[in-house]
Amino acid sequence: MKTFTYLFLFLVCFLPQPRVWAEGEKNPSSAAEELDLPQGIIDNSPVIQKWLKQIPDVAKEIRYTPSFKTLLRFGYSQFPSSHHTGGFSFAIEDLFIANTPLTVSAQYSQNFEEASRKQKRQTAGGTIQYYLLPLGEYVNVAPLVGYKYIKTGDYVTEGLNVGIKLKLALSPGGGGDLSVTQSFLSPISSDEVGMTEITAGYALTKSVRLFSGIGWQNSPKRADSQVTVGLELLLK
Repeated sequence: MKTFTYLFLFLVCFLPQPRVWAEGEKNPSSAAEELDLPQGIIDNSPVIQKWLKQIPDVAKEIRYTPSFKTLLRFGYSQFPSSHHTGGFSFAIEDLFIANTPLTVSAQYSQNFEEASRKQKRQTAGGTIQYYLLPLGEYVNVAPLVGYKYIKTGDYVTEGLNVGIKLKLALSPGGGGDLSVTQSFLSPISSDEVGMTEITAGYALTKSVRLFSGIGWQNSPKRADSQVTVGLELLLK
């Protein structure tokens, strides 16, 4: 009896154990027969393997997994309304706050120092956006609120900035997207400035994109525009 017991313990402890498949998880060999696919395709497909291990909660993924990425943006800008002076801009777009639909963005741009005082152009600010639709959707919209500073020649204004942002994920996961933002600086005041911005990005690699953007601002004293091209780094 002892001999049988020792033999049983040896088999349990030292021999390879058969795989026990959890509920909803399938043995790859049986899955290959059921799906009528070569085993090699299953082995080389992370998506198929994920679904074989456990059927994902698609509704949850659509709700909380963004179809767009956080972006760090660097670009060259030209200001057609300021005698076509050149400049630079940088921004961080849609930095997610934990696992929520709340994001933070910040931007800065100005023309180069050789621009005369009357041609001087500078903007800086930051906003908070709250996306109203599930983050995995191809189309999303977010009200925004923040602070903005604008200097156009001798005209300077700053204050509360409110508006709305439309996001189109043309290729989910950061491959390409388009965003349109309409906002108002110091709304319902004599210094109100309306601002419209359109940007589009297209992936060159998994972490780098080419982008272009155009923006307009209309103040009581002066209208201005800005055209930008540059690179974006995908952070998340």
